[in-house]
Amino acid sequence: VWVYENQDVMVGISLTNESLAVRNIVKFGPTTLRPCICYCLSRTVSIQPGELVIDPMCGSGSIPIEAAITWPKAFYLGADSFPLAPVNTTENIRNINSNRAKSRGVIPIDPLQWDATCLPLKTSSVDVILTDLPYGKRMGTKYENRTLYPALLSEFGRVCRPSSSRAAILTQDSKCMVNTLRSNRFWKKSHVFW
Repeated sequence: VWVYENQDVMVGISLTNESLAVRNIVKFGPTTLRPCICYCLSRTVSIQPGELVIDPMCGSGSIPIEAAITWPKAFYLGADSFPLAPVNTTENIRNINSNRAKSRGVIPIDPLQWDATCLPLKTSSVDVILTDLPYGKRMGTKYENRTLYPALLSEFGRVCRPSSSRAAILTQDSKCMVNTLRSNRFWKKSHVFW
């Protein structure tokens, strides 16, 4: 894993023969993201203590789980519209919490079910959004992304705090994301990792 940050490059070297590709996950969804990618995505937004971090399309909870393990002093909401997602996320959180030493405490994640285009959150209440959008392959279609991505970014803009919120959004449908960002009034592109 390579993480580019400012002018620094960090390289991850395997120190074990065990695969870390499924660490912390016991219940998988159709699009479960590898934990090392979730960690790198989370690292890009500099999560601070006390911040509210959401993954509005969390699937089985990989992104908020990795973020909460590394930055436990923030508050996390992981939600999805797919009915099994909160169940899988809850099971993954339960597994991690049962394996953690008592001195480290439980990870602060609340799993929920919601529609990411109509979030049940107050305006300007979120500090960080971390999410892996549908690419239009395993979930949805690229055609559906043309209406989904603008609706999502508009709703994310509504719930985020003006001028201080950050988002790290993963997608393979870069053409749709670029077109959406051009016409969106809430977000400006800061970094793009290809």
